[in-house]
Amino acid sequence: MEKGALQKEIEKGARKWRKELLILTVIALIFTIYCVNYVSHLEQTNVELHTYLTSFIALYGDHSTFVAILMGNTLIPFPTDAYLASAMKLAASPLRVFAIGIIAAFLGGLINYSLAYFLREKWVKKHVDAMTLNQSKRYFDKYGGWALIIFATLPLPLFDPLTFLAGISEMNLKDFLAFTFIAKILHYLLWAVVPYGLL
Repeated sequence: MEKGALQKEIEKGARKWRKELLILTVIALIFTIYCVNYVSHLEQTNVELHTYLTSFIALYGDHSTFVAILMGNTLIPFPTDAYLASAMKLAASPLRVFAIGIIAAFLGGLINYSLAYFLREKWVKKHVDAMTLNQSKRYFDKYGGWALIIFATLPLPLFDPLTFLAGISEMNLKDFLAFTFIAKILHYLLWAVVPYGLL
C-alpha cells in the first residue's frame, strides 16, 4: 500500500472514531440527564434504602464510607452513588466525605487493574460476567482510556470490567491512573453531588 493511501486510511479511521465517540457521548449525556432526574428523587422513591444507608453511615462514619466505596468499586456490587450522597448529607464537611469517596473509588479501580495485571485473563473471567466483560472489551478496544471516562458517567456496570481490561492489556499505569481519577471525579459529581445539590 502506498504511503498516501495508508495516510488516507488512517484519516478515515480517525474520522470514524471521532464520529462514534461523539455519538456515544451525546447518548451518554442524554441518558445521564434522565438518570440524574431519577436519582435526585431517591429519598422519595426508595425510602427503605435511604433509611438503611443513613443509619449505617451515622453509626460508622467516614470509615464506613471509605470501605463501602472501595468495595463497591471492586468485585462487590454496592450502590456507591446513593451511599456517598447520603454520607455527604450527614457529614459536617461534605467536601471531606467527597474526597474520601474519590480516593476509595480510585483505589478500587487500581485494585481491579492490579488483579488483572498480575493474575491475568483467566482469573478475571472467573470473577466477572462474560457478557459484561465482552461488551466492555469492545468499547475498550475502540476507545482505550477514554472509555473509562465515558462509561464512568453512566450508571452502567461497564466501568469496573474496563478497569480489569486495562490491567489485562497492560495499559500504561500513569495513563490508567489519570483516566481513572478523572472518571471517578466525574462519576461522583454526576451521581452523588449534583442530584442532591451537595457541596
